Amino acid sequence: MDKIFIIISSLLALISPVIYAKAILRGDAKPHRTTRIVILLITVLATASLFAQHNTVAIWLAGVSTLQAIVIFALSIKRGMGGWAK
Repeated sequence: MDKIFIIISSLLALISPVIYAKAILRGDAKPHRTTRIVILLITVLATASLFAQHNTVAIWLAGVSTLQAIVIFALSIKRGMGGWAK
């Protein structure tokens, strides 16, 4: 039963960055590069931790989240905002 919820969560996690990426490409959203790099680092560490634990179920959701973070960070480099100010 847990695997079904992980699969559903992974599919939903694949859909959300598509909608956000469209908004970035249209110019409706401007992601902050610093925020996106922090989110990317956190998701990479979470995925690496699950991989090291040989967790075959939850690693898919973490991997999808890492893929999502990579895509949004890549878009934020060209179309996002920069700087370290609040």
